[in-house]
Amino acid sequence: MKIRLTVILMLFALALSLVGCSEGGSTADTKKNDKSEETVQGLYPAVPDELEGSYFLYNKDLGKCKSLVGDVHVLAVLIDDGESTWDEESAEDISGVISEALAILEASAEEYSAELNMDGSYVRIESEVPLAWDEDKEWRDGAIKAAGYESMEKAGELIGEEYGADTGIILFCFNKSGRSYAEAAAEEGAPEYAVIYEHDVSTYMHEMLHLFGTMDYYYPEEVKTVAEKYFSGTIMATGTKPVVDSLSAFVVGWTDEVSDEGLAFLEETAFYSLEDAEDAGEEETVTGNVKDRPIRGIVDGEVREIGLYTGEMVDGAANGKGEIKYHNGDYCEGEFDYGVLNGDGTYIWANGDRKSGTWVNGELEGSGTYVQADGQSYEGEFVGGIYHGEGTYRDGKGNSYVGQWVNGKFHGDGKYTWADGSVYNGEFSDGNLTGYGRYISADGKVLEGYFENWSYVG
Repeated sequence: MKIRLTVILMLFALALSLVGCSEGGSTADTKKNDKSEETVQGLYPAVPDELEGSYFLYNKDLGKCKSLVGDVHVLAVLIDDGESTWDEESAEDISGVISEALAILEASAEEYSAELNMDGSYVRIESEVPLAWDEDKEWRDGAIKAAGYESMEKAGELIGEEYGADTGIILFCFNKSGRSYAEAAAEEGAPEYAVIYEHDVSTYMHEMLHLFGTMDYYYPEEVKTVAEKYFSGTIMATGTKPVVDSLSAFVVGWTDEVSDEGLAFLEETAFYSLEDAEDAGEEETVTGNVKDRPIRGIVDGEVREIGLYTGEMVDGAANGKGEIKYHNGDYCEGEFDYGVLNGDGTYIWANGDRKSGTWVNGELEGSGTYVQADGQSYEGEFVGGIYHGEGTYRDGKGNSYVGQWVNGKFHGDGKYTWADGSVYNGEFSDGNLTGYGRYISADGKVLEGYFENWSYVG
């Protein structure tokens, strides 16, 4: 069985609307920053005047979430809208992931002698219609009201008061495909929150840090090259390690000093401006048909270009029919939802293995086929990418099985036929010929009764 390959089409820096991505292909809506050339000088004594206007310091000390210090409460709003579904077990799993992310952030702050106490809670809400991004953010306002808060503008403050914290953070969590992002704003009373689709420690850390002013360091390539010198693998740079780099520590308020690495990074990325970020964002947030458009994903813990996409795209992500030619020789085509196969599609590995059928979140679900280059094949039902239900398997050597499957193994009633013509009809258990059945050998000998581990016992 092949391991699921999730495609991440990245939406890159657009400073006044969309900036910054995490490893889940996330974006961050930035704060509307009014730092002018006249006012920027002298803001940060630890930074030389000529570097204070750096794009990577642009969001420092703005919005409600100015410094990640003191007592901070994180409220995760788990949204069940039919497409995104949560049960008690999955909700508890997410609670554990968030707790781990908060513990790492606390420990990271402690390394800089910053006082940070974070705790979290979650609430599950339901919607009659699928919630999605819209121009007026109506889904967001409805979701926060369903969670029990008057408005997005007041929610952060109310959460802080409710849990005795200095700051309240809101995370809207969807259990379906999508692109995580964080939105922060400088205006008094404007909402700040993150939307999470990829539920791992690094993504939660990444998006929460965005709310406190951090930027991504891995786009464009010229910036990524510099980041690899000084911050490689850290949470805002090229990797997924849950490590906060020294410049991000300065931005979120854990230290008043900038490390030598941070200053060197700012100096070597001084060429990258807000206008560059806006231009890059406009280029990346394409809606329409594209051809051979580069896409990115995680390779060996780093964000890299992994292939070229041709097809329908919405807001910079593969949505609709398309195909991806991977640089490693793999290929897939079909219906995509935020870069992940959802609907009819085919995935072909470089070695010739092929999966076709109905996909849900990058896994075969329902009827499908899996044909391997060595001659093995399966045609039947899948659940979560695993053989489950009714299906036919051939091992490429002339042997075959037709019958019931559970979690990728023969289980239930089935028929096994050997290459020499021998046949068994009966029960199977946990991948073995075990149970009651009838065996007819190639020369006509009949055995009927109980079998165990492929042997007749009477």
